[in-house]
Amino acid sequence: MTPNTPSGAGSGLRPPEVPADVYTEEYYRNHCGPHETWNQHNGRVIAGYYRGAVEKISLRPGEKLVDLGAGRGELLAAAIQAGAASAVGVEYSTAAVELAETTLRAQGVTDAAKMLHGDVRATELGGGQADVVTLLDVVEHLTPDEVDQTLREAHRLLAPGGRVVIHTLPNRFVYDVTYRLQRLSRRREYCTGPATRGTRTN
Repeated sequence: MTPNTPSGAGSGLRPPEVPADVYTEEYYRNHCGPHETWNQHNGRVIAGYYRGAVEKISLRPGEKLVDLGAGRGELLAAAIQAGAASAVGVEYSTAAVELAETTLRAQGVTDAAKMLHGDVRATELGGGQADVVTLLDVVEHLTPDEVDQTLREAHRLLAPGGRVVIHTLPNRFVYDVTYRLQRLSRRREYCTGPATRGTRTN
């Protein structure tokens, strides 16, 4: 599968509005926060952003998580370390999949977490398997039609009683001002929850 032909391409969907090869390794290492923690430790430390996200979604031990637009895979590792039975990430960027696999190996969670190279609008996963489907900072990268298709796919993936959790930066002001001020703060590291510092795992 090439970066420009994610799995959803064969399902009757139009090609993604933004080609997958736009999201390069350079993007994930330098523009997809919190990239500083990942770069400093090469995936061996999970930033507080992701541990805070796991707390926010109230992940319960034994639950199964699917992360649509999983990036470098940190949420998958954090979920397994918080007691999830399994965690699957879906990404159409080859660079992201490769970085995520590095993260999962560094965190020692490859037995329970995995990355799939595919289209979040039409994954190759079976329906009804996820207790939680997450989209962290993904929907702002999609067109309205792509958001609709992705949410339909998230609903298909959910087990009865499951939940979808979405986080997004809602507008340009928040991204240009608030988000950057948070990054500059010595007291907060991309804070989305109580856990705001990266912790090392062996």
